Amino acid sequence: MTLTEYGQPPESSPPTIDQQANALQQMVRQCEAQIRAIAQMTTPLQKKPAVTQLTRDLWIVVEQATDLANQIIGTYLRQWRIGQNRHGLDRAGLAATLDTIQRACEVLASVVWAVRDQIVALPVLGVPVELAGLFDRTRDLLALLATKCFVVECQPPRVIKTNTKYSVGVRHLLGGQLHSRMVGMKLQTCIVSESQARNIQQSNIVTMENSGVLTFDDGALELDKDSKHLKATFRNLQVKNIQRQERRGADSVTDEKFAFLFDLAFAVGDLRFSVWTISQPVVVIVHGNQETAAKATIVWDNAFADPSRIPFEISERMGWNVLAEMLNRKFRSMQLDRPLSAENLHFLGVKATRRKLPFPVPDAELVTRAQFCRDLIPARPFTFWEWFYAAIKVTRDSLKDIWNDGHMVGFVDKARVEQDLRQHPPGTFLLRFSDSQQGGITIAYVTNEPSRRIQHINPFIGKDAVNAINAIRDLPQLKFVYPGVSKEEAFGRHFQPKVLPVAGYVPAEPAAPNLATQADGLANNQSVNSSIAILGVAFDSFQSVDLNQNDLMEF
Repeated sequence: MTLTEYGQPPESSPPTIDQQANALQQMVRQCEAQIRAIAQMTTPLQKKPAVTQLTRDLWIVVEQATDLANQIIGTYLRQWRIGQNRHGLDRAGLAATLDTIQRACEVLASVVWAVRDQIVALPVLGVPVELAGLFDRTRDLLALLATKCFVVECQPPRVIKTNTKYSVGVRHLLGGQLHSRMVGMKLQTCIVSESQARNIQQSNIVTMENSGVLTFDDGALELDKDSKHLKATFRNLQVKNIQRQERRGADSVTDEKFAFLFDLAFAVGDLRFSVWTISQPVVVIVHGNQETAAKATIVWDNAFADPSRIPFEISERMGWNVLAEMLNRKFRSMQLDRPLSAENLHFLGVKATRRKLPFPVPDAELVTRAQFCRDLIPARPFTFWEWFYAAIKVTRDSLKDIWNDGHMVGFVDKARVEQDLRQHPPGTFLLRFSDSQQGGITIAYVTNEPSRRIQHINPFIGKDAVNAINAIRDLPQLKFVYPGVSKEEAFGRHFQPKVLPVAGYVPAEPAAPNLATQADGLANNQSVNSSIAILGVAFDSFQSVDLNQNDLMEF
């Protein structure tokens, strides 16, 4: 994010917010010089016009400081929150942006405090001047900065499992400028429901009404000497239990959103502040089998949430292209470097909306939340999101390098696969996600028959997916990975050495079904060696994979 000044002609090179803040600081120094000059004057006749000019200049400083504060808060801090909310891959860039915002805010705060000091000094010069309005403006500006510069820097995982430890961090962007002046600091946190968060935002009154029981190591707001960050980290934060609201209609517990509320009270001189901020919405689960549905709630929220919304309102119908962008980001966030292709996303759009779509998909094309994660895919026992999430999870866990190397097509229509493969010689194959099995990887290949029939190998599911690579190694029918690279060149470095039987023993090779999957509706009349066929059997169900901390931290 480039932090630039507002209101400048597009052909000019606008100053950064750092430069604007520094310019205000220079104006304050000039006002200080004016005060020193006035102090040297001996007659009221000399002082009066000088004080009048100084008052005008101080008003200009405060007005420009207010404009800059509103620009920082309304544009740049809002953009930072959007980037953070969408789980941007450029975390270093987000951190650098927040540091830039803090530098400008700290200079801005120093300017306001300097103006207040100058206002206090003016009556001593012996010239009566009305400054109450200006003093009130500086108070309002300090209140704005104190309130809006309190942020959740380290967000909680978006899916929280009870009795599991996490860390959450808050930060005040006034940094050392606030730390050196604040006294009587008190920082509290609790977890609130969606309705409680809405009431707090609308009334701006914090009651610390809890929707659950939290345990954590005390978080104290302290200034880090190296980073100059004024921050607090709540380590080992746990939700021990949660109080749920009465559900409506088709809503489930995984549709219910909560948030962590942070309330900070402190005093600066004669000013007392009580400021608050809330985390991004989270879904609280008690069992690993709720994870997939909970993540669907969060992905939908991430794609369409506005940071300025009433907590945590979200539309039930949104543009497919916006959701596709979010799915692509989530795909890459799971340690998968190669993004989804335009063809992949088009296929996903067809699958999600249950209808044919033009390519490219127009922005006006909509998808409903029900289509995304509530309604089952026709003739399948799972939703679109359950199928998609199972696919990316098995890719991360078993086929990450294959995907990143570009040797796996993945999301593609079965009919399109058969059409394209028939244009290639026998032995050409590709890897795609099974339409009928969650977390299933299947291999489609061109047979040696005159008709170039396309065969689909029984899907490798869940933890068994890693065996797809050994099947590619062992099956002589598979020669070239689509569109025409030899399998040794494409997959050689991933092949595992065969395990030879120990002398005096025979390998355990139970009888196995035919390689061709019946789930994909194809019959295989071609006989295959049983020691190879066993590799295609799906012994594990992807849905039974245990929930782990890494899965939660990715959302």
